[in-house]
Amino acid sequence: MPFDFWTDPDLLDARHRKSAAALVALCRTLERRRPLGGRENEFLALYGRIVAAAAATFTRVWTEPRAYLWLRIAYQLLAVHLNGGALSPLAERTRLAYGAPDSAAALAAHLEGFKAICVAVACDSGDEWRFETPLRATLPFTVPAARWTLEGSGALAVHGVRAGRLEIALDGVRLDLPLDRLDARPLPIGPATLRPAVVARHGGAELVMAPAAFNIPGLEGREAVLAAGLGLQAEWRAPVEDALAALARLVPDQLERFAADMRHVVVKRKGEGPFTNVSHSELPGACITTPMANPLVLADLLLHEHQHNRLFALEERGPFFEPGSGAATDRRHYSPWRDDPRPMQGLLHALTVYVSSCRLWLRVYEARAATADELRYAEDRLLRIPRQLALASAVLAREAPFTEHGRAVFEALDRDRTALEAAIARLGLPADVPALAGRPDGTFEPLSSAEDGRALSAREAVREHVRLRDVRGQSADLAVA
Repeated sequence: MPFDFWTDPDLLDARHRKSAAALVALCRTLERRRPLGGRENEFLALYGRIVAAAAATFTRVWTEPRAYLWLRIAYQLLAVHLNGGALSPLAERTRLAYGAPDSAAALAAHLEGFKAICVAVACDSGDEWRFETPLRATLPFTVPAARWTLEGSGALAVHGVRAGRLEIALDGVRLDLPLDRLDARPLPIGPATLRPAVVARHGGAELVMAPAAFNIPGLEGREAVLAAGLGLQAEWRAPVEDALAALARLVPDQLERFAADMRHVVVKRKGEGPFTNVSHSELPGACITTPMANPLVLADLLLHEHQHNRLFALEERGPFFEPGSGAATDRRHYSPWRDDPRPMQGLLHALTVYVSSCRLWLRVYEARAATADELRYAEDRLLRIPRQLALASAVLAREAPFTEHGRAVFEALDRDRTALEAAIARLGLPADVPALAGRPDGTFEPLSSAEDGRALSAREAVREHVRLRDVRGQSADLAVA
C-alpha cells in the first residue's frame, strides 16, 4: 500500500469525486436514452440548475453521505433497467420501499428524491426553486448539509424555496418554513416542530446527530434510528464530545482524519434494530452507534466506524478479492470477534478496525491518563486484541482470494499488526489479566465463559472462543498462547 491508510487525505474525497462524475454520466444517459418516457424530464431540468450552482455550494451538499447513497442507487436502478440483471440488496429494498413493481418504476420514484438535494442547494444559496411536482416524504425530515430537522409524523410535500421560505404542506395543509429560522430555537410548524440540529464538536470535528438524515427508503435499521429521536442525541452530545476530546489527546493524527472524513453520527438505543454499531458502505462519512458512557470506549467505537468508512473508500480503487470468489458473501470463515462465521470481506474489515483499536489502547496505556479501571481494561485489550489479530491474519493469509490490490492492503495492515505486537511486548504487561467488557453506563464487568459462567482471563477468552467457534479448524495450525 503506497500510502498511509490511517492518514491518507484522499480516500473519501476520491469517493465523492467519483460520484460527481457518475452523476454526469447518469444524466447524459437519461438525456440520450429517455428510458422513462418523459418521467425523467423534471429531474434533467433540476440537474441543469444544480450544475449551474456555485462550486462551494454544490461541494457542501454533494459531499454529504445521503447524496452519495442517492447517486449509487440511481445508477444501479438505471443500469438494471437498461441492461437487465439483479438489483443490489439495498437497491432491491429501495424498490420495495417505493412499492415499485420493477426497476423502471423504482428509478422514476428515486429520481424524485433528487429534489432533497435541490432543496439543500437552494437553502445554502438563497436562490428560488419551484418543483413541477412536490418532493414527497415522511417526517422526520431534513436535507443534506442541513442543520435542522422537521420533527413529527405525517406526510410531507415540499413545493420549493421562494422569498426566503421553504414552501411545504403537512398532511395537505400548506405551510412555510422561514429559512432564517431553520437552525434557530424550536419552532412549531402546524402539527410538526422545526428543531435545530444536535451537533457534537471538538478539535475541528463536527458531527451532526440527526436521525432524520437516515430516514432513507430501504435503509436497513432506519426504524431504530428514527425511534431514537433528537432527544437521545441531545442527551449523548456531551459524551460524544468527550470521546472526541480523548482522541485529540491520545491520537491527534487520527482525530484530524476523523474530522475531515466524518459528518454524521447517530446514537440509537441498545438492543433496538438489527445491529449494534454500523457504517453503511453507501453512506460515506456516517455511522450509527449504541452509546457507551466511558469516553475511551466511545472513542474506540467512533474510530472503529471511521476505519470501516475508510476501507469502504479504499475499495473504490479496486476490489480486494477476485471477482466471483464469494469473498463478500460466503459466511464460512472464523472470526475471533464474532460467534458466527464471516465472509472474507468482513474479516478484512475486522483486521483493519482492530489494528486501529489496538493503537488507541496502546496510547491509553502509555499515556497513563486514565482511571485504574480504564487501565485494567487497556491491559485486557492489549493482551487480547493482538492474539485475535494474529488469528484473523492467519485465516486471511491462508484462504483469502486476494487481488493484487487486496494483497497489498492486507500486507500493509499485517505489517502494522506485527509492529503493534512488538510495541506491546516492550510494555512489560502481566502475563495474563482478567478479560473485561465495557458496559453502556461506563463501567466494566468480567467476561464470562460461555461454557460454565466463570470469569475468564484475556488468554482464556481467546482460547475458549477458538475452541467453541472455529468449527472448521481454520486456526488449528496457529498456537494460541
